[in-house]
Amino acid sequence: QIPYTRKEIESIGDVQKDAQIYLGQEASEEKIKELSESGELMDFRVIHFATHGIMIPEKPELNAIVLSLNKENNSREDGFLRTPEISELQLQAELVTLSACETALGKKYMAEGVVGLTNAFIVSGADAVIATLWPVADEATSLFMTRFYDNAYQEDDFLVGLNRTKREFINGVHGEEYRKPYYWAPFVYYGN
Repeated sequence: QIPYTRKEIESIGDVQKDAQIYLGQEASEEKIKELSESGELMDFRVIHFATHGIMIPEKPELNAIVLSLNKENNSREDGFLRTPEISELQLQAELVTLSACETALGKKYMAEGVVGLTNAFIVSGADAVIATLWPVADEATSLFMTRFYDNAYQEDDFLVGLNRTKREFINGVHGEEYRKPYYWAPFVYYGN
């Protein structure tokens, strides 16, 4: 478990009051697949994952988002939502945010570009994906994501919200330490 992920999700819930929040055992691979199969996932404007990511650039089919394993349910799922499984999800989200380490990594193919988690979410129906280029700092990421959603909803534009949040960090609004690119630069926007 990552210490600040719960705070991150709860803070985002404070910004977006009608958010459906899944924490702990509820945030399972089985749950996301159920939401997809029932068609409910198509109703989500934004999907935010605050978790671990597993990136194996040489084998992008093994890249995964780590979710809870619901042991009580005797689930057949392993808790790893892998790239091929993501591609099969049914969604129409304007944005999927992958708040985890190195989620923008993948393997470059001549005809397809970089294949990985970001590409899989675009294939599944997302208009855009925010992912990370390197390992991110837990506490700083929690603050970054809270500010990002606040800015994005004020502007009604995710890309403008992302850029505004980066400028806040660059300008030292959140302290001198967070001015360093390590804290704000790994977050990249893919899509429309």
